Amino acid sequence: MSRYLHPASERDIDRLGPAAHSVQLYEDAGEFRRMWEAAPWRVQVGPGGDAAILRPWREGRGVLALQALWCPESHVPRAITDLESVARDQGFARLLSPLVASEAVRPYLRAHMTPCQSIVTFRMDSRSAQEMRGQAPQGVVLRRAVPEDVPEILALDALCFDEFWSYGTKELSDYLVTNRAAVAEGTDGLIGYTLCTVAGGAGTLGRLAIHPSARRRGVGTALLRDAVGYMARQDAAMVSLCTQEHNVASRSLYTGVGMRELPGRLELLMKELRR
Repeated sequence: MSRYLHPASERDIDRLGPAAHSVQLYEDAGEFRRMWEAAPWRVQVGPGGDAAILRPWREGRGVLALQALWCPESHVPRAITDLESVARDQGFARLLSPLVASEAVRPYLRAHMTPCQSIVTFRMDSRSAQEMRGQAPQGVVLRRAVPEDVPEILALDALCFDEFWSYGTKELSDYLVTNRAAVAEGTDGLIGYTLCTVAGGAGTLGRLAIHPSARRRGVGTALLRDAVGYMARQDAAMVSLCTQEHNVASRSLYTGVGMRELPGRLELLMKELRR
């Protein structure tokens, strides 16, 4: 069977750039174009406006992630089959779905993808967050992260998250250049950190990690309030975050600062690729 998806043309990129920006995948159409110019295989298109945007998932994980898949549900299985070929050609061992609403996973299951993570979303409007600031517990200092913090942040990240979610050195270093990272520093070094992004009028908390020995001391609340307040003051109309459904402690923390858990669940699905 011939492939129904194929690499995007320059005209396709002009058409898709605003859409990629509108769903906050890229800061603007120019950033989207630069990504495509560096790796044209990462944007695949099909008939009727169908399109897929791809990116490597974390460093050295062998996973190719679907940032977005725009097509009718009936086209999903065939799109996944074509994207498996793209992933194999680029040396990846697994293909990861985009975040899919739990009620919309059936086409991905028909493509033989397996649910691997269940995600919940929290949100707060900026009016509730404008004056929010972090007040660190005694003996703890909150500050902006600097490149020299990367080794300690990576060590903390590996301690707090399983391999699937943990960052690599280049990923984290690049994040510090283009987005905001803050750390909580105690007498023995870093004990927590946050990553957050503001784009297109929306703020996203990408990470909150606290060393196990520093939990339940107010460090997480201080870092969370610091990040949420920062995003609101950067003209984010709302701030949001995602966390794993089973992470009860984090969900309680987010609710405790006034964030609202949205109804429904999002799913990530994975497929192992046969050589």
